[in-house]
Amino acid sequence: MLTVEQSEAIRRAYFVDDKSVRAIARELHHGRRVVREVLAGDQPEPRRYRRHKPKSRPVLDAVAAIIDAWLTADLTAPRKQRHTAKRIFDRLVAEHGFAGSERIVRQYVHEWKRAHTPCEDCFLPLAYAPGAEAQCDWGEAVVEIAGVAQTAALFCLRLCYSLKSFVCAFPTARQECFLAGHLAAFAALGGVPHRITYDNLGSAVTKILQGRTRQEHEQFIAFRGHYLFDSHFCLPGREGAHEKSLVESLVGYARRNFLVPIPQVDSWEALNQLLAERCAAEDARTVPGRAHAIGVLWQQEQARLRPVPRHPFPCCRTVAMKATRQALVSFERNRYSVPSRYAGERLVLRAYPWHVELSDGQTVVARHPRLYGRDGEQLDPLHYLQVLERKPGGFEGARPIQHWRTTWPPIYEAYLTALRQARPAEATATREFVRILQLHARHHPEAIAAALEQALPLACWSADAVEVLIRQAADPATVAAALDLTAVPRLAPLAAVTIPVPDLHAFDRLLTPTPTEVPR
Repeated sequence: MLTVEQSEAIRRAYFVDDKSVRAIARELHHGRRVVREVLAGDQPEPRRYRRHKPKSRPVLDAVAAIIDAWLTADLTAPRKQRHTAKRIFDRLVAEHGFAGSERIVRQYVHEWKRAHTPCEDCFLPLAYAPGAEAQCDWGEAVVEIAGVAQTAALFCLRLCYSLKSFVCAFPTARQECFLAGHLAAFAALGGVPHRITYDNLGSAVTKILQGRTRQEHEQFIAFRGHYLFDSHFCLPGREGAHEKSLVESLVGYARRNFLVPIPQVDSWEALNQLLAERCAAEDARTVPGRAHAIGVLWQQEQARLRPVPRHPFPCCRTVAMKATRQALVSFERNRYSVPSRYAGERLVLRAYPWHVELSDGQTVVARHPRLYGRDGEQLDPLHYLQVLERKPGGFEGARPIQHWRTTWPPIYEAYLTALRQARPAEATATREFVRILQLHARHHPEAIAAALEQALPLACWSADAVEVLIRQAADPATVAAALDLTAVPRLAPLAAVTIPVPDLHAFDRLLTPTPTEVPR
């Protein structure tokens, strides 16, 4: 193909220098056909050799019918058990003594598949009505929480009309996190889309049936019925690989734009706050092909979304279990404490994404932050104080107390030391201190520490006295004031009455015998 400079030289020689086509072809070393096409205003196509009949392949043609039969049979075979080009070559060599190369077999298989699946890589542009559909998927990203690098599960949901996005992070992609992600998304988006498209993830689907029919998880069906949206599942395998391209692109976009560089935060709450801020900043972005910014289209779409129900769905996993004699329950290789009176009892554990609750069927008896590692413990020392009151000898060796002593104020240790000096019987002193610790069930820790600061110089060595100091600090009006008798006329004479202080030594004299007294 000629360059623009060569075309200009031909036209200038003909129209300016009045040279003939023959002279131009001879001087510039082009064919006369090429010169005429340039003068006519056409860019001449380079001459290429074109084959009029296919090249003979005697070695491959001998087995082409066999390859065609195998590939045709694969169309009805399971997708993961079909012939690859390598497998076809191996069978040809083993079963038919094929002497050709693997390369020509690969090329033939590639051409055959392109001829029989002509629209495999062709997609249709789609349009969505406001509020009609959203897409949901999970992703992964590395984050640093409290100095520890770990893999976060990214819950991603995107409205198809406005492309308004929601991204939040969880330690895992379990079902309770999956449902809690929906709740947070509905609250952030201002409503519930009419239909949500999913992959065939285990949190929602228990069995893939014919076509798009699915056997869904009972908990997911209850959740979907609570918020009244329809679920739509992609076809398995490559057939449904591009049915939720909007949210799949969001997963990569959020990972590259929201989490680069790797965020270093103190908690999961701080990480989700960061993701919420960066999702909100996307409202000002205009996606190519859209007439308005994401935030403007989202405002139009909000009116078409379903309202969020007043009462949220309980996004938890419910498990029945029995507490051990140590007042512990085990869940996912971690242990949680319950009040000692429930040792050996059957309880119900509800595992939420960020905490666990234990109840006796009617009342919540314990609540702990959820652990996602292994062999961890969440021990509430208040759960064991009743046992320690009966068995004060185990105070020093109790694990819940050991953990607690590393965090409580120094006044606790100072008061305990003074209490043991005032009451030499160790069991008595420890039991009374355990009763003081039980005040944490009714009063704030800071109030108890302040009361111990007052009780120590006053030598108040009982839990009742410490509680009185707590109540006096909370409500100074409860402190008894001196009675002003002069304010009451009828009682004014009583103000002059003085009551002598009794001499308590007189009682000691009663115990001493007099000289005239003769012992019997």
